[in-house]
Amino acid sequence: CSQSLMDMGSTLIVAAVIWAWVGKKKRGETVHFPKVGLERIFPIWAAIILVGLLTNVRPETPWLKSFLEFRWILEFYFYTAALMILDPAEKDFKKLLPVLFFASVYAVAAYFLKFHPFLEPSSLREANMFGYRTGGLFMNPMPFAHTYGPLGLLMMGPILYMNRKKVLENKFWILCTLMTLLGVVLSFTRGVWIGMAAGLLVMGFLINWKKGLIVLSVGAISAGALMLAVPSILERILFSLNPTATYDSERLIIWKANWLIFTEHPIFGLGYSENGNRLREYFDRMGVPKGFLESHAHNQYLHFLAGTGIFGLACFLVVIIWFFRMHFLAFKNFNENQNPFWKGLALGVLGAEICFFTSGVTESNFSIAKNRYFMMTIWALGCWLYFKVKAQKPA
Repeated sequence: CSQSLMDMGSTLIVAAVIWAWVGKKKRGETVHFPKVGLERIFPIWAAIILVGLLTNVRPETPWLKSFLEFRWILEFYFYTAALMILDPAEKDFKKLLPVLFFASVYAVAAYFLKFHPFLEPSSLREANMFGYRTGGLFMNPMPFAHTYGPLGLLMMGPILYMNRKKVLENKFWILCTLMTLLGVVLSFTRGVWIGMAAGLLVMGFLINWKKGLIVLSVGAISAGALMLAVPSILERILFSLNPTATYDSERLIIWKANWLIFTEHPIFGLGYSENGNRLREYFDRMGVPKGFLESHAHNQYLHFLAGTGIFGLACFLVVIIWFFRMHFLAFKNFNENQNPFWKGLALGVLGAEICFFTSGVTESNFSIAKNRYFMMTIWALGCWLYFKVKAQKPA
């Protein structure tokens, strides 16, 4: 998926919402700006990030570019407003299924065919990597998995509330969900595997303990069947348990370097993303040889801790917890008998959040623009559902 296309789409959404608001004003209608309860936290967080960047700025530091990554906060409000204006129905969500089906089938087929028409034929390293780990239309398995894993759980939410009749009526929805989850399995991204397992279990037990046990049983059987059908999955798991034969040792060294950065810059951090840009300085002090992997922290919480300090991480955690609580209230307040789809979708939002932020322990997923756009959309969807069910409740 093209980042430029995502940026253009986001710009069009913002412009469309502003146009709709102007039209409402001209007609004398009231414009409702969505307030989610974080209107004080967001400016404080932005100020902390700006201070961290400016206090550690170097001539070559793209501090403004790093700071502008947090424009997603404004975009989130516009995404939420767009959903409130459009107020999509269940059938509108189903209109997106053919696109998802194509993308998921493409990812699964590419794994088995070991063929990706969008990769440069001369790029042998990427071609070999793709033959082992599918990246779908993202072409890179990590952003692909950290987007499609939570998306699969979002899709799974309504399925968990379908009775036998609804299952027959929604066969294509179920097929798309299964293909999406299979694509993530074939990305061989272990952190997302763990995130999906955690999200599915919580989703099942949030309904009731019987549903939780069913999810646990079906999940265990499915995992076993997949390991038999695709032996590479079991090999990947066993490979992870051998620290001398895996790149996990590199991740541990990156974590140690970022922890060192935090101990020296505990309040405001080294500067958002500067912990990745200046990693070599700390590697040299640690005696890490040249050529070693230099990247972000490979842990979203450590990434914020080293880059924005204890205050920056605290704001991030407040935002995560606040949204989860808000979306949990949406889930609890939808009536299962009257609104099974919306209750299931709210449950899917919770599962997607659990999957994404559990996966963030092994990858700085929120710092990757593609994944951040997706999570921002999930948050907007959850907040729209909260406002939707709140409007349905008697005053």
